Amino acid sequence: MVCTEIIATIGIPFNEEAVNEKVTYSLKYGIRSFRFNLAKCSSEEELEYFEKIIRNLTQNKSMQHCKIMLDLPFPGRKTRISFVDNHFTYDFESGETVTITGEKNKFRDFNTKVIFVDNENICRSVSTGQKLIYSDGDCVLSVLEVDDEQDCVIAKVSNTIKMYTKKSLSYNYVAKELNGQQYIDLVNRVKPSSVAFSFVTDLSDLLTCRNGILDKDIEIISKIETADSIKNADEIASSSNLMLGRGDLLLNSEICRLYEYQSEISKTAKRRSKKLYIATGILTSLRRQPIPTPAEMIDLYNIISCRPDGIILNAEIFIGENVEAAVKLIRDTTAQI
Repeated sequence: MVCTEIIATIGIPFNEEAVNEKVTYSLKYGIRSFRFNLAKCSSEEELEYFEKIIRNLTQNKSMQHCKIMLDLPFPGRKTRISFVDNHFTYDFESGETVTITGEKNKFRDFNTKVIFVDNENICRSVSTGQKLIYSDGDCVLSVLEVDDEQDCVIAKVSNTIKMYTKKSLSYNYVAKELNGQQYIDLVNRVKPSSVAFSFVTDLSDLLTCRNGILDKDIEIISKIETADSIKNADEIASSSNLMLGRGDLLLNSEICRLYEYQSEISKTAKRRSKKLYIATGILTSLRRQPIPTPAEMIDLYNIISCRPDGIILNAEIFIGENVEAAVKLIRDTTAQI
């Protein structure tokens, strides 16, 4: 029988009460491993608050035999969005024209709603006709014009949607986080069970990250999320375990080859005798309904057939009321393989 660990994702870790509630809820159903996603956690104040939450959490007796994974936005990170006057959300209509700019400090009165991105070179990163994908595919922004003089991009919204600050915008561009020392320092202070590095594209990326970690017992995981990661997966696996980040891989590679990539990475991990974790899009409909879709059950069977060491459930599942159902489905399916 396959022995696969279920790992609960804790999303934006800026609310200690909410974190404790999700952890307690997960423990109730036998989950003992937790992934803290720091993708939207960048300022020193946010990292300090997160460290406080982790320290308080690990002092809880119920957490004594639990594992903590820190998922870091380093050495690569996605583009994140924000809005004028620090609005948390903005509503957009289907077909609406918007302005996208990385020049937040040079804000001018554009004739449309404005989406700020943390990429000052956005005009050099995209081209007319390109599609920019909001979040995990909730909306597409089609580039109508790249205005170099105004340092902005004009795009059309594909569908009516409420967008949220700090969500991602994907367009085959991954920024290299040149200064990840704040994250490495956090790892050295917190001493988690494992660390997952984002958008590792080759062995040099991995070595840059892991060299600063003092405790050699901390498990190192490279996230495979781009076409380059797939191409260099074997050399990456020579020095770390692997996590298949299916959501970002879908947006940064050939979309129709996702199943092939999953199978390929599984074989690479086995060949290198390394652990494999599979993440993103697993039983996500259970956030809003008690029964998964047929496609999700077929996907789950295929995932478990890869014999991963861990299945990482999205944070959204732990907002809903069907955590028990998700855990049972994974365990029952695992028992059949």
